[in-house]
Amino acid sequence: RPTLFDFLAHNALEFYTTDENSITKPAYKFEIDNEQFLNDAKSFSQLDIVSKDSTSLQLQALKLYQDLIQFHVKDESPYALADIDINRLLYVKQHATFSDIDTKLLETLKAESNRLKSHEVSALYDFEIASLYIQQGSTYQPTINEEHRWKMKEAMALCDAVINKFSKSKGAEKCQVLKQQILQKSLQITAESHLPINKNSRLLIRYKNFDHLNLKVFHISRNQLEKLNKTYRKEEQLAFINKLKVTKQWESKLRDEHDYQTHSTEIVLPELNNGYYVMFASPDSDKEDSFAFATVQVTNMAIVDKSDANHHIYQVIDRNNGQPISNAKVTLNYRRGNNTEQTEHKTTNTNGDIK
Repeated sequence: RPTLFDFLAHNALEFYTTDENSITKPAYKFEIDNEQFLNDAKSFSQLDIVSKDSTSLQLQALKLYQDLIQFHVKDESPYALADIDINRLLYVKQHATFSDIDTKLLETLKAESNRLKSHEVSALYDFEIASLYIQQGSTYQPTINEEHRWKMKEAMALCDAVINKFSKSKGAEKCQVLKQQILQKSLQITAESHLPINKNSRLLIRYKNFDHLNLKVFHISRNQLEKLNKTYRKEEQLAFINKLKVTKQWESKLRDEHDYQTHSTEIVLPELNNGYYVMFASPDSDKEDSFAFATVQVTNMAIVDKSDANHHIYQVIDRNNGQPISNAKVTLNYRRGNNTEQTEHKTTNTNGDIK
């Protein structure tokens, strides 16, 4: 804020750029419905902005942006002009009611960056361009919406160019933060909660910025599983899992498209005996700061529950073929109302039912 006028005008803008939702609006309400409001700074400063809705905060904000841009447009140093110009563009983007806002905004940001390309202040415009690319890239969905798949890569290239050209600038500093966002890793495992004994199955892996994984299967008791389910901090979960017995271990290569997007793949899970297990994935076996896990029960039994007017009925069946399992010993733990926990022991009939 190089002058007292800047200081006072920005204070006024803090008021004018707040939400108007709680204010009763007239029928002739002013709207940011003209794409010329996203013109370059010089063109915008020469627009005639008029409306019958003289009390509109948006109208007053645009006029104040005009005053500040007109005040700085002939400055030798471009810092104050770039600052207010970028604020104006982002404000218009947020409140605009016309279509294709991003295309017009990108056009203006690129024009201003090119105009100032020999000055480090151009990096601030490049940062906004890269931020817009990231927003567009985040809409990517494989086979559904692939239009902006490579926008993250474009943002990365632009950030690298800024950092190389103007390494000490504010724009480079902001681009470093964007790079960290683009390079952020993510990992998620989805497994069926119950699997048949000694049969191959699959894990669904969702990953970002990985090219390989170390996978482990840990055996876990029922009591240990209950403790793990009540452990929420990641470092405590990792410490708990690492104390378990490893049953299977292998590596899996992942396809890295270098598009900085989230992808998914299926990995074959080897055959397992009856019991409870933790499926664990991490990119490195020695430093497991990024990891994901899922718990499964391996069993050939399944429970079907139904009820009639008088009973809850549970049927024990073979999950491989649906046949009822008779003479299965079942322990029921339940509460009635606020009473203490009650336990019953039952044996399934020829239909695999208990009531």
